Amino acid sequence: MTRHIVTAVCAAFALSMVIASPSSGQSVSREALRQLGPGGLWGPPASLEELVRISQAAVIAKIIGPGDLKFQEEVTPGGTRLGRSAYASYSVVIREVLYNRLADAAPPIKTGSRVELSQPVGRHEAEAFLDKRTPATPSDEYLLFLWHRPGAGEWSILQWPLQFRKSGRGDGLADTLASPAVLSWLTPQWLGPSVPFVNSENGGVTPIWVPLVAEVHRVGAKQGQ
Repeated sequence: MTRHIVTAVCAAFALSMVIASPSSGQSVSREALRQLGPGGLWGPPASLEELVRISQAAVIAKIIGPGDLKFQEEVTPGGTRLGRSAYASYSVVIREVLYNRLADAAPPIKTGSRVELSQPVGRHEAEAFLDKRTPATPSDEYLLFLWHRPGAGEWSILQWPLQFRKSGRGDGLADTLASPAVLSWLTPQWLGPSVPFVNSENGGVTPIWVPLVAEVHRVGAKQGQ
């Protein structure tokens, strides 16, 4: 399971070109979309602790809005073409850095800073991005798990089903961005004994925001020692 997450965000040397954004240029990008695969296989890590282990940073961030959809020709250092990849970008304001294991080897992510984060996408996710059908919405606050692709100028967001949004209902909960169809993995055992939860209407569980963030911070600090 871990392999799918890590390989989805690792990249060889790549040449990048901005093709389109959700507000313009879609006719050009639709042609490029046909050259993308449908998206990689997805599988959740075994636990929240495992998710913290495989990610390289975690932040609390407010999403300002979507940016561009970038297409890259992926090639090895030896010049072998691996295919074309696409990355959706988002502008965010960092509210808090829970942990960062690459503080000296990746672009800075500091509390209060506005940065661009990218996310690897397949054809279906790229279409959803251009059509403004992503799970993330502007102005909401998120717990984001990140990975840095070697040589990239920005951090990458792991897949949306692994991210959490602070509930805007005033109930103190952390909503998952996973669809109900793939939500069976989010169990009390997956969260661990330190994260309280409530039972959700779809039969799963919904963690409580503050203890969830505290546990991610604790585990991240512990694993960084």
